[in-house]
Amino acid sequence: MYANSSLHFSVAPHMYAAYFDNAVIILDGKNDNYLSLIDEAADYFCFILKHKFVQENNQYYCIDAPDHAETHTYWITHFLEKDFITLSSCPTQLSAPLQEGGLIGYRWDAKNSWSPFAHASVAGIIQAYYMLYKIDTSMKRTGISAIIDLLKQECFAKNNHNPSEQEIKKLSASVDAASLLYPKKIYCLAWAATFTTLALKKGWRCNLVIGVQTNPFYAHAWAECAGSVIHDDPIIARVLSIIFRGPYT
Repeated sequence: MYANSSLHFSVAPHMYAAYFDNAVIILDGKNDNYLSLIDEAADYFCFILKHKFVQENNQYYCIDAPDHAETHTYWITHFLEKDFITLSSCPTQLSAPLQEGGLIGYRWDAKNSWSPFAHASVAGIIQAYYMLYKIDTSMKRTGISAIIDLLKQECFAKNNHNPSEQEIKKLSASVDAASLLYPKKIYCLAWAATFTTLALKKGWRCNLVIGVQTNPFYAHAWAECAGSVIHDDPIIARVLSIIFRGPYT
């Protein structure tokens, strides 16, 4: 079917991948879990995404590096069967950390001078609490895919603009207060997803970001507006590999 026509591969639509310390970390949006590829599997995963292939007689040949067709075929077939990759029109470059180091013992919820009720309105807290509940219950049913779908729906808001520092502080305080009032512990993903969704509803240009690392494995989520990390340590955007950023790229 694809004989003599060039092929590219990309990460499957429901999968998200990043590169960290010679390993590839994959987030499965459907099953809401992480897995790691190491050694040869990680090397070939990156190789397949970067290069162009042709398929002839059930073998995949790399146009840029034509040797070892049997090995190429094995790994391409394997990743296709696992639903990690799909056919694409262009090569894919995986994210890697901007600087080495990673995070050790990081506590996203340990913030100095944390007094959200002094900066949030009652209406803002109620709105944040409702959205937090919606995010939390959606995650229980269908995992992170529910959050991603919600963000995509909200990103079509009109009058997209970058908020002021005061607007960001007020919304952050509302989500903080709602998190303190919520009957269960709120983790970074629910907090960031709640902030991002509310920000999108206000017409702000905002993203939910998920960063990962290996050795030890760690995943962390945060919100970004105008390229700035919101209510979190900016170091996370430099030392973690970005496995997801959306709804804006």
